[in-house]
Amino acid sequence: AALLLLVLVGGDYVQMDAGTLKEVRRGPAAGLSPLALLDLDGDGTPEILSGDTWDGQKSLQALDARTEKLIWRTEHHRPIRTGMALLNGFLWVPDTEGLVALDPRTGERRAAIPVPGPLCSVREFRGRLLFATTRGRVALVAPPPEGGLAAVTWEVETGLPFTHESPLAAGGLVFAL
Repeated sequence: AALLLLVLVGGDYVQMDAGTLKEVRRGPAAGLSPLALLDLDGDGTPEILSGDTWDGQKSLQALDARTEKLIWRTEHHRPIRTGMALLNGFLWVPDTEGLVALDPRTGERRAAIPVPGPLCSVREFRGRLLFATTRGRVALVAPPPEGGLAAVTWEVETGLPFTHESPLAAGGLVFAL
């Protein structure tokens, strides 16, 4: 059964069965900043991706959603707060270098797409990477299979700052908040 992870305001997390909405597990959320639930290894069970500062280092970590055991941890240049995407066999995350491609099974860095301006987040949208910068740029790019320069499908410069949740996509529409 698929799990749905919820973090409660009181500092506890709850895992619930997505089909029945029955509680599976509850515990303290100390040190756990869940960003996403993604099936990184293709086994049908999602892993928890958590951005955190670990031993003074900014990091992204993958945890087994059933056991909460650490699968991998990788250091980054800035805290990752939101927005990652699985596409073309890579886990794409925002970093100071731009869009960074990680091996989803090990967390090892494989490639990067340079992006001017600090990134808010990245999402998969129609087989491409959709991202926004804090300085108001929204773009949709088609990443090459091995990283490097990306083919820009479209981009818009709004001049307005965006939040870390931006952009969002639903029903073929893109929203930048």
